[in-house]
Amino acid sequence: MILAIDVGNTQTVIGLVDAGVLDDHWRIHSNPLLTADELRIKIGALLSAAGHGLDHVEHVVISSVVPALTAAYEELTIKITGESPMTVGPGLKTGMAIKYGNPHEVGADRIVNGVAAFEQHGGPVVIVDFGTATTIDVVDASGAYLGG
Repeated sequence: MILAIDVGNTQTVIGLVDAGVLDDHWRIHSNPLLTADELRIKIGALLSAAGHGLDHVEHVVISSVVPALTAAYEELTIKITGESPMTVGPGLKTGMAIKYGNPHEVGADRIVNGVAAFEQHGGPVVIVDFGTATTIDVVDASGAYLGG
């Protein structure tokens, strides 16, 4: 199973994906002071309540706008899977062209939203995310991220 983690400034959304299907998901507060060990306890309890365990997690994908939590989740991933997670950020090849003035200024969360929206709906597509900040992004008909 894949553990998908979307770390926002206020909340972190965690999903458990099995064979490409979202099996379960949870929201927890994003606390940059949490350690990998504390995250292990929290996530382990959530998985256990859903009938799963950390031992069911084979891979982890992280999208984060909170660097302190990114590091903690990366450390947690190594502890539970023995491998580094796929962390969405500058340099990760998503297959989506970024046609924005400075691509490194685009948050990982916004790129992930663009990739997912284009995969599910094609383009052109407008994405509205009501997170801590409401963002609006655009992907053109060819699948290129134009910004927002």
